[in-house]
Amino acid sequence: MFGKFIPRETCFFDYFEESAKLSHEAAGLLRDLTAKDGSLSDEEIDDAARSVKELELKADRVADACINKLHETFITPFDRASMFKLMKKLDDIMDYINAAAQRFVLFDIHTFRHELRDLAAVLYEATELLCETVPLLRSMKNDEQIRKNCAAIAIIENKGDGIRRRGLMRLFKEEKDAIQIIKWKEILEKFERTIDTCEHTANVISGIVVEAS
Repeated sequence: MFGKFIPRETCFFDYFEESAKLSHEAAGLLRDLTAKDGSLSDEEIDDAARSVKELELKADRVADACINKLHETFITPFDRASMFKLMKKLDDIMDYINAAAQRFVLFDIHTFRHELRDLAAVLYEATELLCETVPLLRSMKNDEQIRKNCAAIAIIENKGDGIRRRGLMRLFKEEKDAIQIIKWKEILEKFERTIDTCEHTANVISGIVVEAS
């Protein structure tokens, strides 16, 4: 009865939104990098990977601050376990983006297969939609728009899955070098897993809306 009159800590929304923005910025770096034609220099690849790593470290600090605050706060905007899960999924997106970027350095990648360009564009699209969706959690009056956005993210994930499958089919058909196959299979799957995690995050958000209804 009295819960509605007890002030709830709202800084958690700031943490969620900042994490989503950092992932979107990192996805933009990968989209821009992979869109470049020709063979890129070591410096271009290293600079991009370093920039993504810096964003990943910022995202880790945001996640740590959020979880610490969660432990300290008595009244939270919604279910504590759901908030923890949301923060963890948002941080996972950034971790996977960083892992993908570091593979370019580790595997000495200087040119990009067109399926990877497409996956990077899809990842950017998914993180952009998450950036639009996360702030809507500040009010459950936005529940209809949240559900629409989450459904759209699921469609984006399906698109990414199709691109990955086509990319692997072409890779196995055309590439004769086993080492190159191993490298590109891992990279394509890393990008697709990152897009999957965007959908998993949207599922957590959908669950929060259901719990609040």
